[in-house]
Amino acid sequence: MATADPQHDPPTNESTGESAGCVVFLIDESTAMDARVADGTKSKAQCIATAVNSLLNQLTTGPPLDMAIVGYRGDGHGGADVGCRWGGPLADGMFVSSGQLAGAPAAVENRVRKIPGPGGVGVAGQQTVEFPIWYVPALADPVPPTAGYEFCQGLLSAQRSVTKPPLVISFVRELSPEDAFAGAVAGVHGMQSAYGPPLVFHAHLSSSGRVPPTLYPSADAHLPPGSIGEIFAGSSCLPEPFAVALRDVGVNVNPAARGMICNAKMVDLIRLLSLVKVYAAYRPPAVVTQEVALAPGEHTRGSCAEVQPVAEVPAKPQAAEGGLVVLLADRSVADLGDQKCRQVWTRLQDHANELLGQIAKRGKGCIETAVVTYGATADGQPDVQNGFAGPLAGRTFVADGDLADGALRVEESTEQVSNGIGGLIAMTRKRAIFVDLEPTAATTVGPALDAVAGLLSDWRGQCPVDAAPAIVLHLTRGCPDPDAYLQAVAQLHQSATANGGVLLYHLVVTDAPHRSLAYPGQPTGIEDPGLACLWQSSSPLAGAEWLAVDRRTVATDSRGIVINGKFDLLLDGIWGS
Repeated sequence: MATADPQHDPPTNESTGESAGCVVFLIDESTAMDARVADGTKSKAQCIATAVNSLLNQLTTGPPLDMAIVGYRGDGHGGADVGCRWGGPLADGMFVSSGQLAGAPAAVENRVRKIPGPGGVGVAGQQTVEFPIWYVPALADPVPPTAGYEFCQGLLSAQRSVTKPPLVISFVRELSPEDAFAGAVAGVHGMQSAYGPPLVFHAHLSSSGRVPPTLYPSADAHLPPGSIGEIFAGSSCLPEPFAVALRDVGVNVNPAARGMICNAKMVDLIRLLSLVKVYAAYRPPAVVTQEVALAPGEHTRGSCAEVQPVAEVPAKPQAAEGGLVVLLADRSVADLGDQKCRQVWTRLQDHANELLGQIAKRGKGCIETAVVTYGATADGQPDVQNGFAGPLAGRTFVADGDLADGALRVEESTEQVSNGIGGLIAMTRKRAIFVDLEPTAATTVGPALDAVAGLLSDWRGQCPVDAAPAIVLHLTRGCPDPDAYLQAVAQLHQSATANGGVLLYHLVVTDAPHRSLAYPGQPTGIEDPGLACLWQSSSPLAGAEWLAVDRRTVATDSRGIVINGKFDLLLDGIWGS
């Protein structure tokens, strides 16, 4: 197949109506993609083709998108075969409108689809369905990715769509140093428009079940060694609507996350490709672009706005060998007879269980946990409960490795997995419950903070001398008496000073509507006196100086308080993500 020249061959198929955007699927077609995926029986090339063809079938009834499928491989003579890979009636096309797809598949195959069992447990059976195909992979010797990205750059230069930045989804193999990957992607990232540079996302499928996936990282400090760091640097930040869509299906996406999945499974690939539908509805704000001159070999990290030189990342301090996390949970509600008020405690309790579950998954033995809850008895007296229940009853401090087997119970819910033809089916997943208590009437927090001070004293008497400062996360609805609370916090810090100090953080779920805030360094936007008091008493966020480099919600002066959101950095500042 001759290599196409996008500089001289403009798109042969243009949309009849206003396009919702421009999407390029850039596929490495080297023999390395013939390796079997870790979670299936098919090759990487077959899985990518299935996922892309399935997505194209879904897009036939959506908003009109201009799309191109570009492959790159060796030509058998030491050169590169790069070009658009549409099959059948669209074989001569470059950009093709999604509205043209339904009437022009290269073939229609009968494929077998998995049918989930009752309640989403297991697979009940299979069903034969018609599966249209527009792309069929053909593999050859590898060529450097530069060939594919240069073609892609020329292709995008010829495209006339200006309503939003183009989206490039690149499927990559295991990279080697001679691939010069960072420089290859730089040309695409350097393209400018009124809406900023193209969005470039990357997908790498795993061929080993022993390697955990890396999904949408927001920093490169903890990435595995090898080419993943280069893929991270070449991937764009996820615009917020994309991140929200992923969170809605249960994917943990931190602020400033990059559009990349490495050592991924088929379900991860399907979720990444589902972002094309989000892109179709995406309406980005116009940005002021800035030309940046790059020295030879220099590259930019994909960004959501301006192209900027790579900033030097402050060195991350070595992780502490030991530490304590205390969850201090406020069970009080404004009105026990009001179901809406009771839901505030339900949400706080859910946060507590999720955080304990995250600590349990670490299982490195370096973090101990304690739980303190406070409320009021039937006669209005303070009721402070210290310790765990169920299998962990009687234990004040529990190591992270022991939490997994100490839950009160495990609840089941559903998650989506691949159905074998590029779609998803619902399957059951489990969630550990450690805290399950009823709400109470309002009470004062003083006795609970006294109990926490006693815990810190007991723990310091037996912890390693080089242990990190203890972290106390106060989960509350945010209605303290400001003067009394600040006095109680001052006493806690005074008591803890002799025991290595304490970081006091706050996770707030408010009774009344209030804007969401994550780790604010200033009290801007906090008008409620109780919430302002909690901000004032919150400790600086540990590790903020290096977390701020890649996390847009963090500044160097950030404090450890989140209002109506998730406290997703509880461990990162001291023990890493």
